[in-house]
Amino acid sequence: IGIGLGAMSCQRLLANTPNARIAPLALTGICLAGLHLCWMAHVIQKPSELIGLATYLNGQNHWLLAFDLFALAVAGGIFIVPLYTQLQLKSKESERARAIASNNVMNALFSSIAAVAAAGFYALGMHVDQLLLITAAANIPVIYYLYRHIEWAK
Repeated sequence: IGIGLGAMSCQRLLANTPNARIAPLALTGICLAGLHLCWMAHVIQKPSELIGLATYLNGQNHWLLAFDLFALAVAGGIFIVPLYTQLQLKSKESERARAIASNNVMNALFSSIAAVAAAGFYALGMHVDQLLLITAAANIPVIYYLYRHIEWAK
């Protein structure tokens, strides 16, 4: 729901102008929600066994945790739509399918690398909140790069 809401809001946020100027703002939202999620994962009391949804939602601060996850999804939808639009607009029509396929292959490759890295961090004894911190902090250089190189003009 959050990704869909974020994706649908892009048209309104960009005023029907296909550009990627909102991408660094959305990635900033992803980073901030990720950092807050990291903090919440660190401070929230973890149950010793699996709990049901009603018990979860009645827990202290669990609504904030759910909001962080929702905010990550919304910001992710806002982030990805303009970038896919730029991929389609900037690629030659004769090469568009290959560009999209290449992007999908790269996404799968980096997702696999991230999964292996997460498994390695867990094997080293890291906890979820530490892994979330690394992931959120890794976005900071990308945010800086995007702010410096994005085409801000309409």
